Amino acid sequence: MELLVRQVHLKRAAEQKLAFFKKELQSTKSKLQNALQQLEVAQAAFSCARDDVIEAGTQTGDNETEQGDNVSVEVDANINELRQPSADQPEIGGLASASSPTLHAVDIPAYTSTDPGTWGEINDEVREYWADRGPQFCQNMTADFSTSVQQYKSKKRRFSKSFFNCRLVNGENVRRDWLLYSPSKGAVYCFLCRLFGVNDKNGHSKLGCADGFNDWKHANERIADHEGSESHCKCMLVWISRTAEQGKIHNELKRQYETESQYWSEVLKRVVAVIKFISERELAFRGDDQQFGSPQNGNYLGCLELISQFDPFLREHIARFGNAGKGTPSYLSSTVCEELIDLMGDKLLSVILDKIRMAKYFSIIVDSTPDISHSDQLTFIVRYVSEDGNTEEHFLKFLHISSHTVESLFNSVISVLTENCRGQCFDNTSNMSAAYKGLQSRIREVNPLAEWVLCGTYSELSWGKCNQHPLSKL
Repeated sequence: MELLVRQVHLKRAAEQKLAFFKKELQSTKSKLQNALQQLEVAQAAFSCARDDVIEAGTQTGDNETEQGDNVSVEVDANINELRQPSADQPEIGGLASASSPTLHAVDIPAYTSTDPGTWGEINDEVREYWADRGPQFCQNMTADFSTSVQQYKSKKRRFSKSFFNCRLVNGENVRRDWLLYSPSKGAVYCFLCRLFGVNDKNGHSKLGCADGFNDWKHANERIADHEGSESHCKCMLVWISRTAEQGKIHNELKRQYETESQYWSEVLKRVVAVIKFISERELAFRGDDQQFGSPQNGNYLGCLELISQFDPFLREHIARFGNAGKGTPSYLSSTVCEELIDLMGDKLLSVILDKIRMAKYFSIIVDSTPDISHSDQLTFIVRYVSEDGNTEEHFLKFLHISSHTVESLFNSVISVLTENCRGQCFDNTSNMSAAYKGLQSRIREVNPLAEWVLCGTYSELSWGKCNQHPLSKL
């Protein structure tokens, strides 16, 4: 039941996250459009100022003509410089073009770089910045590791991407989320010890110093020693405590998410319990309507109403969402009920099949019956011996049949039948039990070990009818 609740909840949570991200994308697009408009206004103002400077230079007279030309040339040079992005500040795609110059006068702190080798001195501002973002934004796992090459006596060594993973004693591979690579230094750092540790250049603690660690010959041993060191564990605890501080936006969102998850999980537990109760007793779910408070709302809603009389949580939930209608999630609707029935049916079928595989050998019982729409369907039942020696019999599924001919019945049964079938049980009709052209003979052509047995219940019913006939008393 816990697995079913989790599956439904994860599906609903994914839909809510998708809607949230779509909304954020629309907001970001509008912000970019506003930024482009502001950039165009700044460009127009810049052009006007340039024209004013050129005009003022041309009006100073013949003696100042050369000076005005110099001013014009200087302004043009400045414009060209603004239009051409420098090597360390590449042009941002979509925001810079021939008509919109790229701005480079913004002073970006070095510690915002994803290269840990350029962070410089670590202070509270740096710690606050990266503690909020986490190491996943600066690991540089897809970077070019060619700058890490070190020359040793016999050969060259370099950093390998395999260092980002750790193999535990039990054989499980775990990712080292704390390990960072610096493309500029060609060295690796410990995210935790770089921010919260002591700058010590001895031994494995080089992973926390400004120069980083690049002894690739002993990298496996040094990184493993660092990972289990006391200083690394202390820095891990410091980072966890900082990220768990009250008032952080992401912690508030996480707390809200957990509260919502717990709420809807409690709702689904009660819904699943009602579905199990009704299914075990083979009762109808729906009534004449689907409204809470109506005496004709069926067993499903009726059971929920009965439980709510003694359960304050469910009573409050029904009062808030019971008759809210479409568009308001309540997890009480017939749609959710049918979805849970399908999930529970798939799980039950999986358990039965596992038991059959464990028993290995089984027999089948097949008979046709019409449904309420007068469409014939083949009832498929299996019988096997469980691990504890008891005989168990389970209904598996309804098989569609197009007609009652032997070939139609055979094609339906053979789609489920396997070579481990050791028995088949039908009624005594000719198309089912005939020794040469019946269904049982066609199955034995495929599986000779599937012995046919006449259905005992059918024989008893047939004998009872014959015994009640007037001629039987003669």
